[in-house]
Amino acid sequence: MSPDPNPQQAETFEPPGLREAQARLRAHPGYVEWLRIEAFSQTLNAVFGTNLRMLILLLRRATTDMNLQVQLVQNAARPDARNQFNAVLIQLLHNYVASTMTLVDHARRLRNNWTADLQTEFSERLAELVKNPEVPFIQGLRNFMLHRSLPFPAYTLHIADPGDEGPLTNMAIELSTEELLAWKGWTAEPKAFLRDQGETVALLPIIEKHGDLVFRFNAWVVNALGEANRKALSELNEIQVELNAILTGVDTDAARRLTDEVTRQRTEVSWPPPKGEFPFGLKPREPAPSDPES
Repeated sequence: MSPDPNPQQAETFEPPGLREAQARLRAHPGYVEWLRIEAFSQTLNAVFGTNLRMLILLLRRATTDMNLQVQLVQNAARPDARNQFNAVLIQLLHNYVASTMTLVDHARRLRNNWTADLQTEFSERLAELVKNPEVPFIQGLRNFMLHRSLPFPAYTLHIADPGDEGPLTNMAIELSTEELLAWKGWTAEPKAFLRDQGETVALLPIIEKHGDLVFRFNAWVVNALGEANRKALSELNEIQVELNAILTGVDTDAARRLTDEVTRQRTEVSWPPPKGEFPFGLKPREPAPSDPES
């Protein structure tokens, strides 16, 4: 049977008032600000936050998983597991330090039309943030990995004394300060920080502190922008409620509950890092009460 040369087109139903509500939404002054805030929230949560969680999960796994620890330090067999772990570690570290600077650049762009009061508070909070030596160090490490080379991780395995409470073993993942300081691109603050660390710098405590500081600082940016644009965003939200009512066919109150719930799920802060899938190709065991994840 030959196909019908004039097939009947299916009619598309468009709820009354949909296009008019969509046009009002996009024409509202708060729409542009909402897009700017939403884009920065994605940088914070989807890019920086995800890289942070993945890296911390990997580093914490090595501190508690004895089987993995043995594979990382053994020299009696092929180092396949160590090579794989090193590759994932360096990839995640590279992604993390790169996403940190992405966050800095995106925040800088957001400041173009801030009020004087918001600019002042941002500058004051930023000055407090960079007093923590981990912040300029991670910025310097990003430049090292971009302009110099990828660092080589080292593993130090600590075995508890007989009778000690807690885990039998603990492992530190470290970078060589001598290797890092061989690069001439360090500024004064991170260079002094590195020299204070001794022969090696342990990654996990630095990443945990840096990630917490940077995430909380930029979460404040998101909240401050929302507060500064509260009136416009509230008006915009009412148009969105109207749109959702049109699209779903429910009344305004039900559409508002739906809108509020979707907004809550989208903007919910995802820090501290939750337990989740382990990025080294294995799922984590259930942590004991003494694990850092507990």
